[in-house]
Amino acid sequence: MRFKLLKKIAVLSFILLILSLAYNQIVRGTAYFQLSQNNRIKLIRLPAARGLIYDRKQMALAATRASFNVSILTQEAGDVEEVIEQISPVLAIPEEKLLAQFKRNFSAPFIPTVVASDVSKEAAIRLECKEFDIPGLLVQTEPLRDYPYGESFCHILGYLGNISEQELRRFKFYGLGFPGLLGRGGLEERYDSYLRGEAGGIQTEVNNLGQKVRVLGQRHPRRGQDLYLTLDGQLQRVVDSLLEQEQGACIVLNPQDGAILALVSKPSFNPNLFIAAVNGKAQAARRVKSLLGSQRAPLINRAISGTYAPGSIFKIAVAAAGLETDKITVKDSWHCPGGIKVGNRPFLCWNVDGHGAEDIYTGLAHSCNVYFYKLGLALGPDQLSLFARKFGLGLCTGIELPYESCGLVPSKRWKLTTYKERWYDGETANFSIGQGYLLANPLQIARMVAAIANGGYLVRPYLVKRVGHQATSALRKRLKLRAETLQIIKQGMRQAIQNEDGTGHRAYIAGVEWAGKTGTAQTAGGEPHGWFAGFYPLKQPQVLVLVFLEHGGSGGDAPARIAREILKYIIAQDIGSRL
Repeated sequence: MRFKLLKKIAVLSFILLILSLAYNQIVRGTAYFQLSQNNRIKLIRLPAARGLIYDRKQMALAATRASFNVSILTQEAGDVEEVIEQISPVLAIPEEKLLAQFKRNFSAPFIPTVVASDVSKEAAIRLECKEFDIPGLLVQTEPLRDYPYGESFCHILGYLGNISEQELRRFKFYGLGFPGLLGRGGLEERYDSYLRGEAGGIQTEVNNLGQKVRVLGQRHPRRGQDLYLTLDGQLQRVVDSLLEQEQGACIVLNPQDGAILALVSKPSFNPNLFIAAVNGKAQAARRVKSLLGSQRAPLINRAISGTYAPGSIFKIAVAAAGLETDKITVKDSWHCPGGIKVGNRPFLCWNVDGHGAEDIYTGLAHSCNVYFYKLGLALGPDQLSLFARKFGLGLCTGIELPYESCGLVPSKRWKLTTYKERWYDGETANFSIGQGYLLANPLQIARMVAAIANGGYLVRPYLVKRVGHQATSALRKRLKLRAETLQIIKQGMRQAIQNEDGTGHRAYIAGVEWAGKTGTAQTAGGEPHGWFAGFYPLKQPQVLVLVFLEHGGSGGDAPARIAREILKYIIAQDIGSRL
């Protein structure tokens, strides 16, 4: 009985084996053949060199430098752990960490496996001297992204970071392998597909031991395209140093076409830290983690991503609305006693003693709140909203940088939809001096002021002058404002700087005629935000300077002083005449 049972089990097992073989051969044969082919053919990826980024004078702002990688060629090394034991003291990296890197990066015995990236030049030289004594040891050079000016251009350029698995699936079609680096923030992110270039590769046949048999084909990598910017690198560094201890933003642009000469956001960061962190530098990784968790948010580009109440600098748009709708003329004046009552609530002027009789010129020069309360109430919230949007507020500027915030222009309909409440006259009074619900980023305010400077055109601020050999073009839209309106506002802004009692007089430079407007926006806590924007020269302006300081106090104080120093440098270097 037992023999028969064993015989049946043997026959049944044999039948199952035949069926399994048949299934694997007939049904799964194609899949296994493909798998064997994949194991037989290895693709060695050849990364493309990243394009460079230059300023308007061909100064490299994002460059490449030679880095040294320590690798192990497994098919020549023999005992990998023995190699690691010998190189660990030279690199001052624990053996366990080197071994972990080897296991993480290993792909084939004939492909060098990187165990330490971007090592010091001294360590690389010492290990190169040992290459003949340590089989399988290789010291290789590789081009690495480098930001020679550290923090000065960080928010414009951005940085590079590891590609995630989700991004790998999305970019696999374009030949981007893992591990790889992608642009993060700034122009590195927005123009990543141009800067990255096209990776190449070597198709190699290997045997069952993973050793190379022959090369089947090769495609050379194609270098990324270079970017040429409108920036003046030296001016950018000067502005960066002037804002060193501040928190805010500064923009210098050509108001005629929107070309940006400098754009600084503070606090800032060193983009080289992210490259070092990717290459396993522990100290850099800790500093990156600190940056990401900082309450000061240094990675945010305040020039385009921060939105704030513009305060009295918005009075430029209110003045244009009043003149264009004939609510005021140059002959009209209103008395400022230091405040007015709207409904049951008092609305004060910043000068509680009052300015007396104010016309449109002195209203702008003195930034008289009472004058603009009365003008705003005469216009009403719908006209205020209309002209705010006319000057580009509430709309993104279209600059070639990611994560721009579009701000907010309130209206009666918006409030009813958002809060299910009607609009009050007190809110109109606040709106007319750039407070309340109104929010804008500094670049939007610079564009608004540029429209007064350039004769009534809303420009699209831009940074990239050329991508490779392809030039970009400036864009601007005519606002159809009367020439008289623009001239009146210009004169009021001129008096704000030239007159001793003007709110922007701290920006005054002897012998230099320029026009400007201050803004002081109250905040929920702490000092108010300070704004100053001015353009030079008065006729045919070529340069606009905007300074915004978070909790920087009055716009006529530190912002005006910083703007004065920037313009003095611009005049000394004759930057405006060379645009």
